[in-house]
Amino acid sequence: MKRYTATVGTKSYTMAQGHPVEELREAMVAAIHAGGAFVDFIVFGNRRIWVLVSPGLPVILEESEVEEDERDTGDVSEPFGLDGYDL
Repeated sequence: MKRYTATVGTKSYTMAQGHPVEELREAMVAAIHAGGAFVDFIVFGNRRIWVLVSPGLPVILEESEVEEDERDTGDVSEPFGLDGYDL
């Protein structure tokens, strides 16, 4: 399956499986054209993040082929990878 990584500035975010990368790309382009805006997406571990995207900030979307991870559903009500935290 395909997995996408979004790098915004110097920080990389691995997106949840099945996250609509084209929608994210369009939202990031719109944010840049608007002079800057927060863009949200679901990352690996089923967590939602908001990233401030603005003109002059380098944004890279990368595609790779990986095995499917059954835990990575994109459901933010079921995060994983946070062992030891009382949520």
